[in-house]
Amino acid sequence: MSVTLGDLLVYIKGDNKGLDRAIDDSERKVKGFGSRVTSFLGDSMKFAVGGFIKDGMYAVGRAMTGFVKEGVEGAASWQDALMMTRRYAEMAGEPVVTLGEKMARLRKLTRDLGMDSTLPGATSADAANTVNDLVKANLDLNEAMDAAKGTMQLATLAKMDYGRAAEVVGGTLGAFNLKGKDAIKIVDMFSNAEALTAKSMDQVVAGLQQSMFAFSATDQSVDSLRANMSALTVLMNAG
Repeated sequence: MSVTLGDLLVYIKGDNKGLDRAIDDSERKVKGFGSRVTSFLGDSMKFAVGGFIKDGMYAVGRAMTGFVKEGVEGAASWQDALMMTRRYAEMAGEPVVTLGEKMARLRKLTRDLGMDSTLPGATSADAANTVNDLVKANLDLNEAMDAAKGTMQLATLAKMDYGRAAEVVGGTLGAFNLKGKDAIKIVDMFSNAEALTAKSMDQVVAGLQQSMFAFSATDQSVDSLRANMSALTVLMNAG
């Protein structure tokens, strides 16, 4: 029977003590290796070189085991977020036939976003959680996936957390009856408004949220959103 990543993560998460024991054991082996090296070099070089090698090998061992443990924990967080997405989709009545395809797309998307150079510091778990937050903002799973990158870019530009950015993007898409792919346009409009005013991105976002429902009530479109942003820019410059 083959072992999947999910199986491995469940095993590791259920036996953290075992993981810690393995890490401690690897550290002891690294220390022992350093001791054998210093013995081979002899007493004359023991303090000059041996200690340096021993400490260096110990540091490398600590770094490597720490990296492995951190990577496993990050993968577990990503897997947890994907499982949460699946639950949301099932609760929304997503057919089993299409759910498998969407989850495959979600796994690829979140892995790619976790390595995207335009999203410094972002992880695959961050991307999966962003999709979940967009679903909670009343987007369906496909629309949430389409909006994920734009949402994360907004979070980066406005220096807000991904959950807050998902609220802003989800609310704006819903108010103007836009598609998930239009999230990138929303980010561009925010960026342009910030460049044309002395206000911060966060202030532009707050201004839009205060005014958008008056505009969206009469016209739900990208053009209405663009008109709203233009009027907001004028008001911000005047005030």
